[in-house]
Amino acid sequence: MSRIEKIAEEIWTEALGFSDIPDRLYGKVRAQVPAKSFLRNGVFDGNAFAVAVQAEIREWDSFLSPHVMGTGFITNRGMSGRLIKGQKALEKEEDKWVREMLSYGNQTD
Repeated sequence: MSRIEKIAEEIWTEALGFSDIPDRLYGKVRAQVPAKSFLRNGVFDGNAFAVAVQAEIREWDSFLSPHVMGTGFITNRGMSGRLIKGQKALEKEEDKWVREMLSYGNQTD
């Protein structure tokens, strides 16, 4: 493994470790931001690569978010099986939203 590949691997490993992306999708996510795209005249721009990696992970996290309204079910676990942080706050927010929607139709809980 080259020095650049090792640096890129460390950046991906750290960034993916803090995401909610399931391990089984890591390969697909990594393929979206190849390290060789950040080589200029043989010099690797690790900062730009790290920024691109973070942006890609944010996009995947938002796509895979367990907080999507209208899915037809409520769960306290994300796709990774881990408990969702702030579940109580989310439930309160959802209850408020339901009350608001019911009020538009002159209905109550």
